[in-house]
Amino acid sequence: MHTDLPILGDGKIFLTPAGVVSREYGTLDFTTPIGEIPLDEVSQTEADAYANWRDGYQRNWSWGFDPIGLRLSLGKQKLAADLSIMPLILGSEYTRFASISIGGKLGPKAGDPHNALVHYILALNHDSEWFKFGENTASSLGQSISLGWIGPSISVYADEDPFWQDLAKVKESDFEKFMTKNVGRLPIAVRIDSSNPLKLAAFLASARTFIEQTGPGLVRWEPMKYKDQAYVRISPIKGESVPEDFEKLAIYYTSAGGALTVTLSEKVMQHAIDRMLARQAAAAKGATTEKEISKPSTMQLPWLGTSVALHVDRRILEIGSALGRDQYEQQMQVRSWNNLPILNEWRRLYGDRNPLKVHRQVWGVELVCPGGGKYVWNEKFHTMESTVYGHPGQPKQGPPAPPVLSSFAAGDFGLTLEDRGLRSRVELSKPRSK
Repeated sequence: MHTDLPILGDGKIFLTPAGVVSREYGTLDFTTPIGEIPLDEVSQTEADAYANWRDGYQRNWSWGFDPIGLRLSLGKQKLAADLSIMPLILGSEYTRFASISIGGKLGPKAGDPHNALVHYILALNHDSEWFKFGENTASSLGQSISLGWIGPSISVYADEDPFWQDLAKVKESDFEKFMTKNVGRLPIAVRIDSSNPLKLAAFLASARTFIEQTGPGLVRWEPMKYKDQAYVRISPIKGESVPEDFEKLAIYYTSAGGALTVTLSEKVMQHAIDRMLARQAAAAKGATTEKEISKPSTMQLPWLGTSVALHVDRRILEIGSALGRDQYEQQMQVRSWNNLPILNEWRRLYGDRNPLKVHRQVWGVELVCPGGGKYVWNEKFHTMESTVYGHPGQPKQGPPAPPVLSSFAAGDFGLTLEDRGLRSRVELSKPRSK
């Protein structure tokens, strides 16, 4: 039998009383699955057909779904998820967000990784519209201000500090007042990698000149030193226009370590210098691992993503939970108590049976206390109650955060953006056994 289309494989097709039959591809009634056909190469016709299908899919199915693959890993010390979307619809909402990082890449130890409570890092694509917009904005402020010194990444981190414990004790109504008085203690830093120390120095000089020209006499520039490493303290000059709460406020920055580090906390600045010196000393001795360089950390190294990565320590979640404890507690109490009326009704109708089992039998749903407690009968108040949140007549405080979080020491998140898709990874680490 003759065909105008080239056929790979044995290329033999037979016409039988039952219809057309191919040794390689089967019959029209049962085509051999592609997964069972050994394919080393395809014809140009097949390649063109696939390209047409892919382009049509990207145009016509963007409202529906992206091809997704998910792998879950359950270990004794770690839970992990690895999600891939490939290809990603080119016209999707991800494109604009991805442009800032596509083309950039995070190194294994980019952004001064250390035992921070929160550490976020973003790879930068210097050819992206976002970066060019920033460059044009900087140029409009002064002809000599350029962002050409910026390196492959920018990161923000929050260090452990007594500030967080003090903040956790503040009532919600006093939050604004506390932050106004203590903003200078905020242990948060921004770090921007530098690709050229000379260009960074020129940028800092130009920025200082611009500030002094636009607001002369408003701030004081003081050169400081810590362990022979230079940094600068910018503080307001006292006057009638400076509020009392901001008289002690200062901004610290340094270009040491191949990056621009900016913070409001001098302690955070000094710790950053300590880590830089420790890494330099370790490199001189040939140390290669993070454990050899600094104290043990819960941080996952290398970063889980090459475009965006985030490390979160459980301690910051506990602090955040303490800040929003009242609101969180009220929401969880209501969710827990919403199950009580039907459980009380089942107990009234079927007093000799467990109301939870009755509800499961009738509705096929297990009622669960969101705080991880159990529902039991309170003989004194004649009502079902939660062992964690009690009942409306006798409420209990409950845990400050979801119980599931207490079993993890840290969480690491990573995102890798590519021209045709993305890969997202999550790892939740359990506390190390002593």
